[in-house]
Amino acid sequence: MQRYSLNLSAFYVTIIWGIFSILPILAQPVKITYIANEGVMISAGEQQVLIDAIHKEYYPQYLATDETILKKMFAKTPPFASVDVVLASHIHRDHFHGKTVADYLKKIDSADFFATAQVIDSVRLFLKDTEINEKRIISAGYKTGEKSVYEKNDIRITNFKIDHGSERFSWIENSGHLIEIEGKKILHIGDPAFGAKDIEAAGLVAEKIDLAILPYWFLINENGRSVIEQWIQPRQIIAAHIPPARNADAAAEIKKHYPAAVIFTEPMKDFLILQ
Repeated sequence: MQRYSLNLSAFYVTIIWGIFSILPILAQPVKITYIANEGVMISAGEQQVLIDAIHKEYYPQYLATDETILKKMFAKTPPFASVDVVLASHIHRDHFHGKTVADYLKKIDSADFFATAQVIDSVRLFLKDTEINEKRIISAGYKTGEKSVYEKNDIRITNFKIDHGSERFSWIENSGHLIEIEGKKILHIGDPAFGAKDIEAAGLVAEKIDLAILPYWFLINENGRSVIEQWIQPRQIIAAHIPPARNADAAAEIKKHYPAAVIFTEPMKDFLILQ
């Protein structure tokens, strides 16, 4: 009887070991695809999130989403075949174009839109009441410390307030987004102020951020670096929002402070989050 029990125990150990050994194989790699300016697509298998990726030329010094890329989005051509949700950090047109977002939501009925009321109102200007299901438009709050959560399939997105990084645009609702997908946590903070109030209130250090997608000027400013190192502490960093005319000197300046940072300047460049 004892020998039988030992053999049975060994059998169960073998089964459990086999299950855990294939988990890494079953997990989908998380990929970040650069679109333009601070716009990216976050994907894992057939799960896809677009953030700040649907816009057109606004300030000539910033990179706008190329028309060929927009056509692929609207046609659901790979790699844009299964977008679950569209996010926009704020209404500035180097991040977001209301009419184009509205047209996209009308065309791609599988995609939801999750944003603050200010951003949503800018989209509704180009939508008739019956053109899309209202349940696809999800409003997020905008108060310091307030968190709004969106969930779909295995994607979880937390929206939280971050003051816009300019006194002139203090009226702008600028959102931070924490995207959780395939066990990874990715942070995107739009155009943040250098103050730590909102980021501290979001409790990001406790989240153990795997990857932060940050505007380049936040990385080369002492106050921005202080916020990153004290209140974000990501494992990896992607630098974005780099004017094409500054690609070389901005990259050199970023590398002085963050040698391992990934620099996004080339549309459709991919980056895989390390396991």
